[in-house]
Amino acid sequence: MKVRVLTKKVITDLEKYISQTTSIKIACGCAGIPQSTFFYWQKQAKELEEMDLEPEELSEDERLLLELLERVDVAKAKSCKPAIDTVMKAIKNGDANQAARLLSRRMPEEFGDWNRKEVTIKQEITEESSTGIALIPSMSSGDGDLDALLQQQQSEALHLAKTRTEELG
Repeated sequence: MKVRVLTKKVITDLEKYISQTTSIKIACGCAGIPQSTFFYWQKQAKELEEMDLEPEELSEDERLLLELLERVDVAKAKSCKPAIDTVMKAIKNGDANQAARLLSRRMPEEFGDWNRKEVTIKQEITEESSTGIALIPSMSSGDGDLDALLQQQQSEALHLAKTRTEELG
């Protein structure tokens, strides 16, 4: 039987299973919770969190939603611990690649990937835009050429997406 009511036991079960895997789908299955229900609770909790209410203003159900959000974040971090330990051990054993990756993430200004450029992609259909990081091949010419290359790549990606959507539709 699938659980659809959020309780302290459900939160504890989810926390346990999320900390043991990197898959929300598997964790939900182990806890007996439909994945859609988990994401619904998570969405409600994030909306509630944005309201920034005082604890005494919250109902018991709302407090449970916020507790779920907090404990899921902790469980996700715990699930990464074995991988972090492995990376740190590799660094201690002299793995220069792992050391460089750690430095580029921890101190991106000093050790980051210099071939990254932030771009905004607009979708013609919905007029929505989103920002992301594009990895650009190193080029010896100026920024004008780089911008032209980005425009071309964006156009080609949009064309490919439209073509594939039409093929699948």
